[in-house]
Amino acid sequence: MSFTKGRWEYDRAQAEVWNLDDVKIASLAETELVHQNGALIAAAPDLYEALKMAVHIIELFLRTQDGAFPNAVREEEMPLLKAAIAKAEGRQ
Repeated sequence: MSFTKGRWEYDRAQAEVWNLDDVKIASLAETELVHQNGALIAAAPDLYEALKMAVHIIELFLRTQDGAFPNAVREEEMPLLKAAIAKAEGRQ
């Protein structure tokens, strides 16, 4: 999968998302909702990496528990996490 690598920052004054190499990721219309969306867009690479790490940690934990899902992780939640990763990677 290829995308402009993070870390991304949201420039509220310009309503634009940039990476740290000064590559523009997105220009947004200037409204309060757009400012909130800009912050979320800028967080996307960090959220993606955190989600992949969480799935990896959960899978490691499950291997030590004979494949049984602990009370803290319901079985139906893992497909939701993996679907979010697949969507971010353009596989869904």
